[in-house]
Parts: sequence; C-alpha cells; structure tokens
Amino acid sequence: MSKFTINQKEVKNLGIRVDLDATTGYQKYYPCPPGGRGYTFWKDTTMRTISPGGNIIYSFTCDTPPRYQGKDNCELMLEKIHTNSSSSADDVPVRISIKSALTVIPPNPLPQFIEINTEYHSKIAAHDFWLSLDLGNDAHYDDDGYNEIKVENLGNVSITIYSCSIHRIYMDADCPCSEVEHGAHQEAANTEPDPLSIDLDPSRIPWPCEHGKGGRGYTFWKDDTHRTIAPGDYLEYKFTCDRPSNYVAKDVCLALLDKVQINSDATTNDAPIRIKVNGLEMHVEYHSKKKNHDIWIGVDLAPMTTYNDVGENVLRIENLDSAKSVSLLSCYIYRIYRCQPKP
Repeated sequence: MSKFTINQKEVKNLGIRVDLDATTGYQKYYPCPPGGRGYTFWKDTTMRTISPGGNIIYSFTCDTPPRYQGKDNCELMLEKIHTNSSSSADDVPVRISIKSALTVIPPNPLPQFIEINTEYHSKIAAHDFWLSLDLGNDAHYDDDGYNEIKVENLGNVSITIYSCSIHRIYMDADCPCSEVEHGAHQEAANTEPDPLSIDLDPSRIPWPCEHGKGGRGYTFWKDDTHRTIAPGDYLEYKFTCDRPSNYVAKDVCLALLDKVQINSDATTNDAPIRIKVNGLEMHVEYHSKKKNHDIWIGVDLAPMTTYNDVGENVLRIENLDSAKSVSLLSCYIYRIYRCQPKP
C-alpha cells in the first residue's frame, strides 16, 4: 500500500473522496444580477488580545435593501485564535455568545447574551485554530438589525485574535431598481453600547443584487453526512465553481467544518488536523486533547494560490494524529465572486 510523508507525518492513501457536485439538491447557484442574493461584509483587522476571564464584543448592523426578503447565512470568522503561552489545563475554552433584539427573555426586559458554542483551543502556545460559526442558523441572530457577538476567554492564559470578519448572504428579490442608503447604525432596542464593544459598521461593505450595481454572485455546497477520519487518514471534498457570463474575479470561498471532535481523550497535548487546497498545505489546526471538546473550523480558501475560482477544487482534511480518529458533522462551502453590472 502506497504512502507519503510530509513534515514527518505519515498519511496513508486510504482516504474518502466526497463529490459535492454530485450531491443532489445541495448545490445552490445565485449569479447576480439577477439571482436573488445580496451580500454584506465587515472586517476588523486589528489584533485583539483577551486576558484570562476577559472578553471582547464585536457589534454590527445588517442592511436591508428595498426588496430584502430574509436571511440566508451569516458567517462569523475569527482568523487564527492564538494562545500567548501554554496552559496548565487540558485546553483553553473560548465561549461565543450573541445579543440582539431577539434575545429578550422575560421577565428581564433587556436583551441578554445567549451562548452559541464554546470552542476549545489547544493547551500548547502557538498551536492555533481558525474558527467559523454560521450565525444565520442561530434563532437569536437578527438579520435585519443590530447584533453583538461576545468572545470570552474562559482559560488561564491570554489569547489573541488576529482578525474578525463577517460574511452575510441574504435573500433579495431579483434586481431592485431603487437607490437606498444601506443600514444606518441601529442598536438593539433598550440597550446601551458596551464600552468594550468593537463597532464593525465603519468597515461594512454592502452588495445588494441591483440593476447597474454589479455586486456579488454566490455559490453554496454542503455535506451533512457525519464523516470519520481514521488516524493518519484523510477526507476530501471536491467541488466545481461555476462561471457565469458576467463573472469578473474571485472574492472569498469560505469552508466551514462543523463540530470537529476526536473519538477519545488523547494522551498527547492535542490532535493536529492539516488543511490542504488542491494539494498545497494551507495550515494545521490543533484540536483539544479532550473527546467532547469540539471546535468549528472555518477557513477562506480564496487566498490560496492553488484555489481555482472558475473550475474544480479539492479541499483535503488530514488527521495527523497517530492514535485518535477525528469526526465532523458537516462541511459547508460558501463562495462569493465579483460580477459586472447588467442594465
């Protein structure tokens, strides 16, 4: 049986190939315009350090063009969560919570922070991971108003977030013709701004699907099958990017690996998981050593030199642990590209 070795980590050629193009009903193509999808983007490029027990809050306001119809998805991506020193605990928990006008829980009349998920960072300094969550799946996310996302460091060492970006796709009637000022800053009802809040709205770029505006096109794939990767083995997802007639260039291609777990506690400090795009290593994620301490990995494939925005791609996930299986509940891929305007 053939094998290959990279960085002293052996990966067997036994892996699973999942063809996302052939998964009936799970590909969605929305060229723009027309097409029926709008796109909004926010980003904070300042490195943020959170001390043990501390938190930061990212706030943002969703725009609603005249023919807005409803939410689709909203990807929160924390690019490279980094520990500044090794922890004496098993891992470093990072809790993500949300607050909006939809988080009012009687009898308290004010919106409250509601936990979405707690991620678990490796205990080893510099063993980073990239986090992504689809806020659109959360009942407390407000797609036509103001939201706050709290990131809490529940560990005993400091963590640093290299950047935060939000990629929001919403349903929109084809090509509204009217002009509109998009999304005035509007806080959740009955709330005061938190002094620790980082306002993302100055960075907001809206791309409604409108006549003469150009905007963004959108393609979506998903695999909801629970997949397991044996020690030293791999899982691949193949997908092919469409190229409509008004295509201009790539923008982003977000891959979300939902709820990555190991099958039992590791005897090592963590479990490494390597991400590749068309054969080239992107980076290595490090899972907690604890069985039920999952992470939700999110990466943008578009900056990779090997990524093909107008053709076939293979996203490969390699389990570099020699003893523990790795499982994930689902894979979602969100591709957004630039378009020329149509009259």
